[in-house]
Amino acid sequence: MLSSKKMMLVIGLLIIASMALAACQPSTTATPATVVETVVVTVETSGEPVVQVVTPTPEPVAAPDTLVVCLGQEASSFYWFNSELASSQILESIYDGSLGGIDNRTYAYQPIILEKLPSLADGDATLTTVTASEGDTVVDFDTNVITLDGTAGQMLRVPGSEDPVPYTGGDVELEQLSATFKILPGVMWSDGTPLTAADSVYYYTLWGDPDTPAQTRFTYERTASYEATDDLTTVWTGLPGFKDATYYINFGAPLPEHVWGQYTAAELEAAVNADVANMLIGYGAYTPVEWNKGDNFRLVKNEHYFRASEGLPKFDNLVYRFVGANSNANIAAILAGECDIVDQTSSLDDQSELLLELQAAGQLDATFVTGTTWEHVDYGIQNVSYDDGYTPGTDRYDFFSDLKVRQGLLMCMDRQAVVDTVTFG
Repeated sequence: MLSSKKMMLVIGLLIIASMALAACQPSTTATPATVVETVVVTVETSGEPVVQVVTPTPEPVAAPDTLVVCLGQEASSFYWFNSELASSQILESIYDGSLGGIDNRTYAYQPIILEKLPSLADGDATLTTVTASEGDTVVDFDTNVITLDGTAGQMLRVPGSEDPVPYTGGDVELEQLSATFKILPGVMWSDGTPLTAADSVYYYTLWGDPDTPAQTRFTYERTASYEATDDLTTVWTGLPGFKDATYYINFGAPLPEHVWGQYTAAELEAAVNADVANMLIGYGAYTPVEWNKGDNFRLVKNEHYFRASEGLPKFDNLVYRFVGANSNANIAAILAGECDIVDQTSSLDDQSELLLELQAAGQLDATFVTGTTWEHVDYGIQNVSYDDGYTPGTDRYDFFSDLKVRQGLLMCMDRQAVVDTVTFG
């Protein structure tokens, strides 16, 4: 009967020692070392003591808190108006949306910090008929910005006609587009300042400044006005005659006027690149810590991110490493765990076959996306002046100037086989 026996438990110590590397050393991050001492349990009964050695179930290893993305190129600038492909990922993690508040995944557009994209069907975009007079600024049939002049032979796009109509002077009716954008309530800058429609208008102010290094001003030059109608609403209106097919993305990407406003347009780019931690104020999932030129760009979770209640972002730290465009070295880096992601700037195109083999072996995930590049076959066609005959010893025979030769070659080409062989499908 155990009821009359003594029971004594001697419990050993459970010791856990952890070692965590600093977040600024992402490339050498190690899994924390855990030392577990066995638990010795001694039970004294009426007979001999029984010693049981129990090995506790190890605590689950915490998920890594740092995501490392390796880039094949390092941008020379992280200023919004002078962005490059190499900076696009980093800027999107700061501003959320490749177009600033609007994304374009799968060749379509999605609102990020907007309630919706405006549409003519929903009524938050309108196309109205207005009257323009000689001397007014409008857009002609070929989308050129012009000043109406009845003697200049100008051609206009007028309501009810698909063909160009000549302008001969006086008044003329043209269609004018407008679109209303509503920002989601509660969106904040990473420094805790509320984001407003005025920040969106500030974008258009900078875009139009001649000292801003804008890569294009096409839409700006065809904009009649862009204004805030309340704290969260902006309205874009195009010049009469400008029937913009993508009017629904003419939202001004909000920029932090409360931080940038102390600088002129000519000073801003240098100021941003010199102090990314304090100047790259955004509304995206991450906020910058530092740009270590030639090595990495470090960011941390934005505590004011408007989607934080969804458990986003998933990682506390985000590190972009600049690793160069050596495809072999970059594949080795991801297999070694030095990179979690290697992006498209890392020149992996020539390694498609190897990537597919590694994916089949479960060593990595390879993502192939259909791009916008037009792949084509070219022939060395001589200038037309060589097509007046062949002079032996002087001219090389101009095979490919003959259309039928080119057509014959293409008829003999298995195009699908080329795709399957060169780019592995």
